[in-house]
Amino acid sequence: MVAMADEPRPILLARMTAKTRGRVRRGERCVVVGWHIAREGRKHTCGTALYGADATLRGASEQLWIEPRPLERAAPAELGDAEPCRVSRSDAAT
Repeated sequence: MVAMADEPRPILLARMTAKTRGRVRRGERCVVVGWHIAREGRKHTCGTALYGADATLRGASEQLWIEPRPLERAAPAELGDAEPCRVSRSDAAT
């Protein structure tokens, strides 16, 4: 879910690039910070940083998130005589 919206909605991770700058020790307390960089239509560019207990930067990443297009149902006339596809659990297991 995207927290950058007025109300939560689904969002998909399209790309993430990251660099590490140090190790995090097991049990070490860390701080993770995230921020919104830009929006272009349904695309959101965001950043994330990880800081160690000594406040040094241990890693950073940039992500591209995409809001899916709303689903639009085809009108019955557009479907013609097509029957909807239904998959039962027994069909999915084979």
